[in-house]
Amino acid sequence: MEVIQQTASTNQNCSTDSRFYCESKTPLFVQAHEVLDGKRDCTDFSDECPPSLFQKSAVSSREELIKSTVLKVLIWFMMFFATAGNLTVIITTVRSLLQKQRSGKQGKTKVGLLNNFLIINLAVADLLMGIVLLTIGVKATEFSGNYRHKDKPWRASSLCTAVGVLTVLSSEASVFTLVCITSYRLYTVWKPLASRNISLRVLAVWIIFIWLSALGLALLPLAGSLSKDMVSHMLIAYSPYFAKDTVTLFDLRRFARRIAALKK
Repeated sequence: MEVIQQTASTNQNCSTDSRFYCESKTPLFVQAHEVLDGKRDCTDFSDECPPSLFQKSAVSSREELIKSTVLKVLIWFMMFFATAGNLTVIITTVRSLLQKQRSGKQGKTKVGLLNNFLIINLAVADLLMGIVLLTIGVKATEFSGNYRHKDKPWRASSLCTAVGVLTVLSSEASVFTLVCITSYRLYTVWKPLASRNISLRVLAVWIIFIWLSALGLALLPLAGSLSKDMVSHMLIAYSPYFAKDTVTLFDLRRFARRIAALKK
């Protein structure tokens, strides 16, 4: 009787919290400490993407890159208007400039010409955001229903990095162009006569400075000295030398030192 009571007591104390049951049931379960350890123990990788993983995420879920239907619709809506609207601005402004040049109505002043070039520059910067939204919308559709298996490869991919760079590039170039347009218009109010004599070389310097500054800010997190702080782990293919699919820079350096020692 005493043995039976001890066994029952042990079973009661054996909580299911110490186990994680695989969704594919192959294996049936793994230990709780093996969940989110960077090693795929379940055949369907559900231990590396448990149901609680995306509960605090306001954007993604286990099934969807964009879990909100309203947000999905807004992405496609904004993509369409950002792309179509900015392309329309670019085409109509270029046509207007060509027509004025042919008819000779541009006149001696370059105020309108400079403003038109800056507007084209702003439209190009905003057009990049439309490309970003298009990429996210396409990937959200591609990963629909199976995002938990694509989460790490997507976030570690070069395309995701390019989307991040384009996002910063578009935002910063747009802001810098707006600052340049506002400053130029204030200058035309302050010195209306002198503003008419600004050459196209000055405009070219402005535009080059805008894009170089925006590109520098966009690529800054990818610089070698900053990437060590920006990136904590690296996703790798299966390797018998690492127990996890993500490794830190410290682990890579330690492994490299061991290989170098073996070569000697």
